Parts: sequence; C-alpha cells; structure tokens
Amino acid sequence: MPVLSLGDFDVFTDRILGKGGWGKVCLGRQRSLNRPVAVKFLNAEMTREADFVNRFRREAQCLAAIADDHIIQVYGAGEHEGMQWFAMEYVEGATLQKFVERGRRFDPAEVVTIGVAVAKALRAAWASPEKIVHRDIKPSNILVASGAPAADAKVAPFAETKKHGSSVLFTNFRNVKIKVMDFGLAKLKKEDNEKTLPGTVMGTPKYISPEQAQGKPADIRSDIYSLGVMMFQLACGRTPFEGETAISLLSKHIYDEPPAPSSFNPEVPREMDAMILKCLGKLPEERYQSPEALLEDLEALLNNRRPRIAMGSETQVERRGRIETTGVTIRRERGRRPVVLGVSVVVVAGAVAALGFVPAGGVSRGFVGNLQAHVEGLAGRFSGGGGGTDTGGGGGTGGGVGTGSAGTGTSTVKVPDPPPDGDGKAAARKAAEQHLADAALALKQGRVEDARKAHDLAVQADPTTPMVADIGRQVRQAEERAKAKAEVEGFLRDAAAREPKDAILLVEKAIEVAKAAELATVGELESRLAELRVRADKFTRFRELLDKAAKAPDPVDAIRYLDEAVEIAPPDQVTAVSTLKDKRRSEVADKHAQEGQRLEGLKQLEDARQSYAKALEFSATHVPAQEGLQRVNRLVPPGMAWVPAGPFLYGEKNEEANADGFYLQKREVTVAEWEQFLEASRAAGTEIPAPKSWVGGKPPEGSGVLAMQGITWSAASAYAAWKGAGWRIPTEREWERGARGVDGRIYPWGNAFAAGKANVARHSPGVMAPGSLAGDVSPTGCFDMAGNVMEWTSSDYDTTKSIYKGVKTLRGGRYDSSEKAAILTTRTPGIGADALEAGLRLAWSPP
Repeated sequence: MPVLSLGDFDVFTDRILGKGGWGKVCLGRQRSLNRPVAVKFLNAEMTREADFVNRFRREAQCLAAIADDHIIQVYGAGEHEGMQWFAMEYVEGATLQKFVERGRRFDPAEVVTIGVAVAKALRAAWASPEKIVHRDIKPSNILVASGAPAADAKVAPFAETKKHGSSVLFTNFRNVKIKVMDFGLAKLKKEDNEKTLPGTVMGTPKYISPEQAQGKPADIRSDIYSLGVMMFQLACGRTPFEGETAISLLSKHIYDEPPAPSSFNPEVPREMDAMILKCLGKLPEERYQSPEALLEDLEALLNNRRPRIAMGSETQVERRGRIETTGVTIRRERGRRPVVLGVSVVVVAGAVAALGFVPAGGVSRGFVGNLQAHVEGLAGRFSGGGGGTDTGGGGGTGGGVGTGSAGTGTSTVKVPDPPPDGDGKAAARKAAEQHLADAALALKQGRVEDARKAHDLAVQADPTTPMVADIGRQVRQAEERAKAKAEVEGFLRDAAAREPKDAILLVEKAIEVAKAAELATVGELESRLAELRVRADKFTRFRELLDKAAKAPDPVDAIRYLDEAVEIAPPDQVTAVSTLKDKRRSEVADKHAQEGQRLEGLKQLEDARQSYAKALEFSATHVPAQEGLQRVNRLVPPGMAWVPAGPFLYGEKNEEANADGFYLQKREVTVAEWEQFLEASRAAGTEIPAPKSWVGGKPPEGSGVLAMQGITWSAASAYAAWKGAGWRIPTEREWERGARGVDGRIYPWGNAFAAGKANVARHSPGVMAPGSLAGDVSPTGCFDMAGNVMEWTSSDYDTTKSIYKGVKTLRGGRYDSSEKAAILTTRTPGIGADALEAGLRLAWSPP
C-alpha cells in the first residue's frame, strides 16, 4: 500500500474516501495518537489559482476555529511539494445526500432531530471568535456517522442496520451522530470588509438564500435559510423550489413564496410548517435571528412542547392563507420585490377557458367564485413578475400565498355583476372575459405581443369588464420588460464589438436598464461587468507595454515588455504581438552573432562562444549563431577549462597580478596519453625514453587511467610541441590563476585544509586517476591542483642563484607530500627526486 508521510500523518494514497472537482480525500493515520484520519488534498490544477488555494486554506481554518461535536474537526494542515492538504476527523458513515438519493423517507421527528444537530453546529460556528458562516448547508455536506471508527479504520459507507439494494441505510436517525463538514465556501468575520466581485454567487442553487443568490453579504441567517430548505426536502421528498436551470432556481429563491411543507406531506404538523416557513423568510429579518432561537423551537417540537412560533394569535401559515369572502384579499405584511397586483379571478377563469373548460353559460360570477381559492397562487405565474405559489385547495375558501407591491397592506378586488343580457352587453362581456383570459395565458407563456392584441380586443368588446385595467397594466409592464430586455441585448451586442474600456460603459447602461425593469439578468450582467473591468485593466497594461516596447532604447528591454504583453494580449492581438516579439528577438540574436564572429576573428574564442550562446538564447533557431558555436567548439580542444582574463591575487603575499585569458587542461596528463606520445615519438625517430618502471616500454597493466609521473622538463616540452600549435606548459602565474581563482584562496576549496578533499599525505592510497576527488577542484574547474602529482610550469625557479640556473618551477602537492605542500602558493624547484616524480597539465591559446 503506497504511503505518503506528511508530518505526523501517514496517508494511504490508494484508499480514496471521496473525490470531486476540488480534489480528493484519502484515508490516513495520525502516528502520534494512532488514530485514523481523513486527509483532504486540493486538485493540483487548482493550486495555480490563489483564490482556490485561499478557499482551501480557509476551510481548514474554519474547521480548526470550531470545537463542537457536530462539526468535523481538523488535526493539521500544510503543503507538500506544491500540494495543499489538511487532516481531519475520520467518521464512518455516509452523507445525508446518499439517503435522499435512495428515496429514504424521513418522519417529522427525524427531520427535527437532524435539524437540531445542524442548528447546534451553526450555533458553534457563529459563536466562534471568527463568527463563521458556512454558506453551503445541504445534504451532501451533512455526515451521518455510523458509530466509532473500527480498529482497522476500514471504510463502512453506511450503518449495518437495513439493506436497501446494494447499500445499507439507517432505519432511525434519532440515535446517530450528525456532523457538518465542507466549509470550503465559509466566510470569516474578518472578511466582511474584503472586496468581492459584484453579483458573485456563493452556494448551491437548490439551497441558496435569497441574499446569496443576489450576491449580497451573508450571515448566520443565510445558513438558517439553507437549513430550512434542507428540512423541507427531508420532510417532503423535494425542495420548495424546483427548476431546470440554476438561473431559474436563483430567481425562485429571490422572488417566489415557498409552499407549506404540509401541501406535499400531510403528516407534517402545522407547527413544523410554520417553523420551516419562518426559516424560509425572503428577508433575513423575517427568519429566526439566531441558531439558538431556531433550536428552541426545534427542541420544543422534539419534546412534544408547543414551539414559540405557534403561540401567537394565528400561525404564519394561517396569515399567509387568509382570503376575505367579499372578494380576493391579498395580504402583504412585509416588503418585497415590487410585483404586479391584481391578477384576478377573470385571469384564472380565462386560463381555464383556454383549456376548454368554460361552462356553457360563459364566465359567470358563480364560476368566478368557485376559482377564488386558486387566484393568488396562480397570480405570480401569470404576472411574469415573480410571486406566489399555489398552496390553496379547491372551493371558495382555500388558502393561497399572496403577492403584492412592496410595502402595501391590503388590495381588494370586487367583481361587479355583469350587465343584464337583454341589451346585448352580456355577449360583449363574455367576449371581453375570453380575450382577457387569452391575454393572461399569453403573458404566462411569454407572448407579450399576443397579450397586447388580446387585451386590445377585450377593451374593444367591453372596456367596463372587471380587471381590464389590471390586465392592461400587466401587459404594459411585460412590454416594458421586453423592451428593456431588447435594450439590454442591444447594449451587449455593441459592447462585444468595443474595446473593454468602452464596453464597460455599455454594460453599465445595460445594468441600469435591467435594474429599473427588475430583470433576472442583473446578477449575470454585474458578473460580466466585473470580468470586463479585469479585462480593461489588462488591456490598459497591454497598451502600456506595447508603448514601452516601442520606446525602449535597449532591445532587450523591448523584448521583456513584449514577453509580458503576449501573456495578457487580447486573443485577436496574440499573433501580431508574438510576431513582433520574434522579430525583435531575431534582431538581438543577429547582433550577438555578429559580435561572436568579430571575437572569433580575434581568436577570443571563449568570448565568441558566449556571444553565440547569447544569440541562441534570443533565437534558438538562429543559423549563424548555431554554426559559429559549432566552429568554436571544434577549435577549442576537449577537456579544457577557460580561465578568464583580469586581475587576481598572486603568491604568498597576495599581490595583485594580471593574466590574459587562456585555456588550461582540467585534468593532468594520464599514463595512456603519455604512452601514445612515446609511440608517436618513436615513429618519428625522436624517441623519448620511457620511465624505468615500464617493462619493454609499456606501462604496468591497468595503469593507463592514472596521472603520469616521472616526466622530465625536456620530455614535457617535447610533449607540448607534439600536441601542436597553441599548446604550451603554463607559467607559474597562469597555473596559480587556474588553481586559486581571483579571491586569493590557498586551497582550491577555500582557506582551511579539509581531510579527504585532496590526494596528499596520510590521506592517499598513491597516485590516482585525475579527477577522482571531487573536492579538489578549483574555481575555474581544474582538478587535483592541490595533490596527486606535482606539475611543471615554464617559469624559472630562481634566477638569482646559480644553483637554480635553468631550473623550472613545480607547483601543487603530491600524493606523498605534506598538507603544507598542498597550499597553492607553494613553489618547488624542479630538481632531484621531485623532478623525477613530476607530472604535467598544459595550457592552450588559439594559434
């Protein structure tokens, strides 16, 4: 089993407990406490976006800030090789969503039990110092525990109580632990003043509160709303609002009144109806103001006490369903989004008539009276302005959810008696009523032009028909909305063809029109405006970069500006900017290649090499630079280190000296190379004697890779001549420059001796192959300058004393010399035993 160690946690990466678009959760174990944990990882692609990383970290912070038995606990968090993770409490069980998906029916007591647990979790979150709001309460974020974790931490998806197909479901929710998880959308108190994009919607459409759906600030009352939706779903087997699209769901949460749960499940008691509907108040101030207040009513229900919400003179359900017998009374006790009042009994009758159910005697007052119970529920559907949901029963006294204009009290529509039939007005009235019904149906179906025609026909038939004015007002409002929608679409079409700065002005105008007409697209438009502003900022920066690139005196700066410009260029500008950038890069590459050719002509090969390489950095396919670099590489012998020209510290006194640039062999001459030289000299008739230790002119078997020692000065000179033009024995200054660099160090690695770095006394097995010790390498890249074998230089040892006349200087330590001899400033005369054990490395300059 693959195990990933993250601090105190071992993660079993092949034991995936769950995964999704955000990432995955794996089983793990906390070593110090020997307990199973769940470790959550953020999707690798999302780690590139700061917003996702911050949201992931915030989830861990939120969980860590709350200590409550109804909330998943966090044990640790961190980052590993770019992966964001946090370890949390491992709970065996399943999400509430699993039970919902499998058709689990919840009795009222179970619904209240689950509500109590979630409300306690919300209470703990809101009571924390950060005053945390979850913002995404829903069944898939509620974990139903099956009990304490097993000793071997095996995953048990459901409790072993009742089989349901291939899964196992609980039979009773009253004795299990409920835990809230997934705080990925949670908001901390410190974020209240942080800037967010206008219209940004956080949450899940089916469970989102009206204020979240509008991109407004959310507090704990938003979570109470979402909990109300969830309890409604558990009680009824469906959510209060259903829709095919997210936009339609958001609109219903904002504008439509929720039905009573008992209208879908008669077993739901009236007190539970009132409690859930209070959670679903459209405005935050209409809901329970705290989890404690909700808990008080929930626990009262659970303990067979009457909840506080049911102790008034009439329940919320009773208030919402009241209808006066003298007409249709629409009660509006709270401010709402302005909607059209007065969709009358005639509208309902007309809609029924359109479906072929008009009584033989026409749309009479008696027929109208029989439909009064359904008027208010259908009003919102026909008005097109949002509003109510039909919760009433049949007959003339059924309840209904009211709609009305914001802030109004009561609006009563009295249906007058039709004129007597004798004068011919009855037929006109009947025709007008039919036209009004057609207009209402057309409004419902969004056929505004047909609604206008039908209303005009109703006016022509009998302008005194009840609700002519109301239907006319609804038609005008629908026309205004259609006109506003067309105007918004026109602004958006124009904006699509403009630069972002100009497009912003057009979208702002579109938002003004949409708000005035109360179109549902306001949130979408505000999101688009926010995106446009980001694009406008990028476009402004893009233009600035192009301007800087055009004015930059240094082409390298111009390329840097163009590199950044390409990254933020509008799609239709990317090709042009990329072409311009490539052109500038090619121009700079030309200049470097030309400089390389000039330096190559001056025999400054290393400088030429660098110029060619620089050209290829700007244009990898630049042919002259490629060819120039290949020429230089062929000219410079292999195995050479470049020693740049310039000042350096020389000798024991660290005197300032200068040297021209040259090449120095990285490694000492080997036995095999020397053997090749001797064979060539014999063939040329200028035989150089082989060392006495060689048998028959051949070195000992296996010694070819070792550094050659026992080279005389004359043989060294002959070797340099044999190598060809440009080869020479280095001077003392050149040797020391290659060994010490420029900073005056006394060993290749620094100023303190380090055992084992160099092949010298007490640390040596004898002569070694050059480059065997990686520690003995100089700043210029030359090996074994401190040890292995002493090396010839072309400098005289001492011209002031006759004893040293013609004696050359040896530099560097030897495998059997003292540590002091390894000091790079040590000079040894090339006479006696030392000369008989000398080695060699050559310098080279272009001939």
